[in-house]
Amino acid sequence: MTAKISYITTDLELDSGEDLSGLVEEFGDRVNLHLNQWVEETYRVCLGLGFVDLHGDSEMELENTLTWYCSLVESLSEESRKTWDGCSRRVLDIAFESGMEPKCQTFEIPPELFRRISDLGMTIAVTIYRVGMYSDLDQDEEFSPSSFQKDGMCGCGLPEKAANLPNSPICFNDALNEYYICTNEGISQYFIYYCFFCGGKMPESKRGELFTEIEDSELEAAMNLVSKIESDKDIIRVLGSPDSRHHFDDLPEDLKAEFVKTEPRYKEVFIFEENWKSLHIYIRSYDDGRIRASYGPKAIRAPKREID
Repeated sequence: MTAKISYITTDLELDSGEDLSGLVEEFGDRVNLHLNQWVEETYRVCLGLGFVDLHGDSEMELENTLTWYCSLVESLSEESRKTWDGCSRRVLDIAFESGMEPKCQTFEIPPELFRRISDLGMTIAVTIYRVGMYSDLDQDEEFSPSSFQKDGMCGCGLPEKAANLPNSPICFNDALNEYYICTNEGISQYFIYYCFFCGGKMPESKRGELFTEIEDSELEAAMNLVSKIESDKDIIRVLGSPDSRHHFDDLPEDLKAEFVKTEPRYKEVFIFEENWKSLHIYIRSYDDGRIRASYGPKAIRAPKREID
């Protein structure tokens, strides 16, 4: 099979200084939500409409998709339109996959559609993916990435190679023997369970050797207690004195700057662990009285670190 140049999909990316959840809610199930979170001191949303038929009329699919996005925005309520107009970034990211044929291919956007896009304040970006990223090359009888697997495990070696490349989004944690997709300069990490090329399982994690497995009964008890906390004033009343605590202002300036790239600024952190066998409770309080609780395993032992 010869790979063909193809239009894949178009995503809508938005940045704003205010929460975009209301806008996303109005779009509803007419779009697929890829991302809605606080990133680099801004609220970021990424929406999609799914992938096109790679064997269909790519140029027509592109025009129809762009038209659909325009109609979607034009139909917004007055309140949501104000939120839209307040966005600092509105990008239609058009994705293509490269190929060996035809020799070249041209995709056109009619002037009236271009005008609609411009009137809505949207920028057009073009992303070109490598051959085989979305196409069905892996179904070719002469070539199948799955042939690189070894007893169901990844055997192609590409994750390891990618993790060693400069500026690669793939990173490796030697202590845990885990691979991640890293974003925001490594601040956000997404665990990779299967190889993105051959489909084989990734190496077994060492996490179980270093951390406790949280007991369901203990987690349920902890969550029941935390549910009784309505504001930061209730934290110590419900959970007792914390084992440690610190204010955001106590952090070094460089850590403060890194933190607010992906999370809203908090007021204080409370950590509770001595009274729990398999977990610790981590609570952040905010200036408006809100709290945010998370639960994590306890460390069994510190990971070994090699000395250069």
